[in-house]
Amino acid sequence: VGSIVVTGFLVSLFLYFCLQYGEYWAGKLEDLLPLEVPARKRLLGTIHDSVLANLYGLVAAALGQGLALTIGFWLIGLRAPFLWGMVG
Repeated sequence: VGSIVVTGFLVSLFLYFCLQYGEYWAGKLEDLLPLEVPARKRLLGTIHDSVLANLYGLVAAALGQGLALTIGFWLIGLRAPFLWGMVG
């Protein structure tokens, strides 16, 4: 339990600073890259697209698993299958 609490705190702290200073850090990172300006833009655009695709994939997988659980719980006759599908 202690490990989960500490990890949750550190993730929240990291997320806060990423949201607060993320654009500034991205600008500094772009300045540090030893590439031509068009190559930098393409690289950072590819990274951005990859992160968004990963995020959308995670959300889609979670929704699919929740839907499959809900249908499974409904088929076996569990009470409140929608609730347990969201919890699971």
